[in-house]
Amino acid sequence: MQNSYVLTIDLGSSKLRVSLHPKEKPWLIVETLAKKYRVYKPLDPNSFSSHFSEAELWQRVSSVVSQISKKVRKEEIIAISVTSQRGGLVLLDSQGKTIHVAPNTDLRAVFEGIKIDQDYGTTLYGLTGHVPALFFAPSKVQWWKNNHPRIAKRISKASSLGSWLTYKLSGEISIVPTDLSELGLLDPGTMDLPYQILKSLEFDKELIPNVLPEGTSVGKIQNSVADLLGVSNQAEIFLAGPDTHTSILSMGNIHSGEGGVVAGWSGPVHLTTQRPIFDKLHRTITGPSLFPKSFYLEANSGAIGGTLEVIKTLLGGRASSSKFEGLIAKSRRNSNYVVSSLGPHAYDLSMPAMSMGGMLFPTPITHHQILPAHIARAAIENVAFAIRQSLDLCLEISQSSLLGPFGLSGGFASGGIFCQILADVLNRPVNQFSPFGSSIGSAIIAGVDRSEWGTVISEVKKQARLIEPDVRGVIEYKEGFERWEHFSSDVGKLIDTL
Repeated sequence: MQNSYVLTIDLGSSKLRVSLHPKEKPWLIVETLAKKYRVYKPLDPNSFSSHFSEAELWQRVSSVVSQISKKVRKEEIIAISVTSQRGGLVLLDSQGKTIHVAPNTDLRAVFEGIKIDQDYGTTLYGLTGHVPALFFAPSKVQWWKNNHPRIAKRISKASSLGSWLTYKLSGEISIVPTDLSELGLLDPGTMDLPYQILKSLEFDKELIPNVLPEGTSVGKIQNSVADLLGVSNQAEIFLAGPDTHTSILSMGNIHSGEGGVVAGWSGPVHLTTQRPIFDKLHRTITGPSLFPKSFYLEANSGAIGGTLEVIKTLLGGRASSSKFEGLIAKSRRNSNYVVSSLGPHAYDLSMPAMSMGGMLFPTPITHHQILPAHIARAAIENVAFAIRQSLDLCLEISQSSLLGPFGLSGGFASGGIFCQILADVLNRPVNQFSPFGSSIGSAIIAGVDRSEWGTVISEVKKQARLIEPDVRGVIEYKEGFERWEHFSSDVGKLIDTL
């Protein structure tokens, strides 16, 4: 009997990952391979822009897919499912040629976004559930109109990175509701386009590709592409949606009140809800989840993975990824009273801005020894504190309580010590899922009929490792969290005086 596999492609925030999953057990990964991107930025230090080379990005994708596809017979790969980072944007012309491909770090439309927030902020948030506007497709298209009007006239479609890749694979351009929502192009209350605000922003609705429900095939792979990638020309192509959402799906958060964090480069904390939940202060975002008829409320903990990479670099070889777990194990809880406030916290999305941070040491340090282990553990405790702060914000806004264990996926789920720290900081059981949740969620979407997602998700939940909070850890981290909140608040105010 022939085996059947789903091949998943994740255009994540920090790297490209391709994985191979058995169709019958999509939570398993037979093979996986990751590769770093090359992101281009201008030499001008005052520029906020960044972009991909389309040819180079496609070459990297096709190279990694070709390596993975060789692991099985080409006819055994029955589907290819694509997920991608939120906030990336692709612009195509009327001939389907790519004008612009950019990651979510492309902030060229910061001033257009600020103006939109000033003029339409309350209306925009009320209709889309998202802020700030600088991440939205309308502000980015407006940047092209303001700075390159001739090129702007050629723009025929504006879509997500995942949409671009499924277009390259199938020849069909389409988008799914969750991607639309992340581009500021969906009203979660009606699940339709926010026509009123799009008209005010002079954003032509014809720029939006054909909208398909998640779990719907975009079409079969093009013959020439199938030959290039080493797969059958009968393979179906699926657009799974944003990688944060596929990770949340892989944790089985489908019931109202269930929560989890996708702790990778950034730290979005999701609380599943029955309807969109809007914050009157615009600190959080809301929109549709991948699971039918469910929504989410999100508070973001910031660049948690990026922050940790900086700390690893500063500490040198002793803090390399392979040694980091052992390094933090050398420090006791609360890091010998070293307190870290390096950026991760529950972000107020209505006012994204630079602040001040740092590390607080007991002095004199000549008498209170500070070791690399204390600095490393303080940084990772900063991440756990930020996730707790984000969860607390979601529960406060939704006026609800958490249902069941808190889910953890993403790169931080690969280490056991962080999982225990998080359980102790939250004083809640934590379900430790695969760090490759975005790939697993994508495989579920392409390999399982939409009506059966709930059944498969129940099976996926059984794969999680349950981490119970430790009584001593809970007591010690209660004090540590309060100390961190005070320090973060006080040091952040230095931006006004320095």
